[in-house]
Amino acid sequence: MVCCSCLTVAAGDNDLGKLLTSQYQDKILYLRHSFTSGSQDYYPDGQPVDPAGEGPWSLYGRMVVSKVVIDKNKLRIEGKRAEFRSDGRACGKGCMPYVEADPFQVTIRLHGPLSSANEADSALARVFAIAPEDVLKSVPSYWQEYLAKLIAPDAKKTDQAPDAATEKVFKMGEPGVTAPKATYQREPEFSELARKQRFQGTVGMNIVIDKTGRVSRVSIAKPLGLGLDEQSVNMVRTWKFTPATHDGEPVAIIVWIEVDFHLGPMYRR
Repeated sequence: MVCCSCLTVAAGDNDLGKLLTSQYQDKILYLRHSFTSGSQDYYPDGQPVDPAGEGPWSLYGRMVVSKVVIDKNKLRIEGKRAEFRSDGRACGKGCMPYVEADPFQVTIRLHGPLSSANEADSALARVFAIAPEDVLKSVPSYWQEYLAKLIAPDAKKTDQAPDAATEKVFKMGEPGVTAPKATYQREPEFSELARKQRFQGTVGMNIVIDKTGRVSRVSIAKPLGLGLDEQSVNMVRTWKFTPATHDGEPVAIIVWIEVDFHLGPMYRR
């Protein structure tokens, strides 16, 4: 009887695994955390067993599913990284390209055997951001505005800087406004993967320079991917300016900037 019971459970797991595979196969899932490990293990509540370091969202934030397996009290999702890589053209949800990279596996521990696809979906939702609103909460704030236009145009943006509600932000060209001037401006470096793939282009973003001359907000508007957007944001946040003024008084201002990534001749061969 015990053996028969085990066989029945195993058969049920196989059937449910096939059902989940048909549901999620070839779909891109968004991870709630961009951990860099290629094999990740999670507790039933969605907390990582080994919270390794997080990396750029455009490299480690998504996966494309190839198979879902239920093995005793574990739910395993197999696939590959879905690296975000854009050619810079404006496009909709269906034009979010990815390059299939190294094999990638996520294992979710369970309290007990799964009895339905709904239970499996609930387990997945503790590790992956399934709903559009959850996707926006899972990504860095500087990605939210861009992704909202693609996957959740009606969702509210989160993680706004504190000055968003208290400090008036001027725009270039408004009467009485003088432009800020850079006093410290380093160029970002290529990500290792972008250099390896000889990938280059331009990242476009809107930044808010506060009335002290520091960068207080960054929002990606024209991404590249492969870690270059994150490289740009991290470096731009260190830039310093003589603040913009309005009628002679320092003010916050929003400015469009572009960061170019172009390889020298020795890297293009």
